[in-house]
Amino acid sequence: MLDLLTSADVEDAGERVIAIDESSYRPFELFAIGPAGEGRLWRWDGREIATREAPGEGTLLISSSRDVRRARAEREALLERLLRERGRLDADLLAAFHASHEPERGAWSPCMHREDASTVSESRIRVGGSVVEFAYRPGPPCEGAPFVKKEILRRATA
Repeated sequence: MLDLLTSADVEDAGERVIAIDESSYRPFELFAIGPAGEGRLWRWDGREIATREAPGEGTLLISSSRDVRRARAEREALLERLLRERGRLDADLLAAFHASHEPERGAWSPCMHREDASTVSESRIRVGGSVVEFAYRPGPPCEGAPFVKKEILRRATA
């Protein structure tokens, strides 16, 4: 799905998502944000792909095999508190959020650690006018491994 990074806009990404052979993928959620801040979310549940509009800024994709509602509530509360304290959403706030162990180190924190599972990596995507920067680091964000970065040229808009 990395080829979606070169999409010209949200509509182009949507056309490409619908055209994939979803049987090649395990269930997923995929979020795209367009140049004007519009967001769209696609969810593949193993049977069908559903799409919905999503707010562009501050959208959280949450997964939990234990209790997705509690994980969402805890993580959204943390993000809201960080936004109140810092006044704006930026790269530093997002880095602090993803490395956080609030409310405690465990199943509900963004940097998740359980006896049977944990956060295994962090990806950051920065979209520019002609280039998309994809940065990936293995391991939980709290460990601070260095990022490996790749620049990808975007497709021209129609």
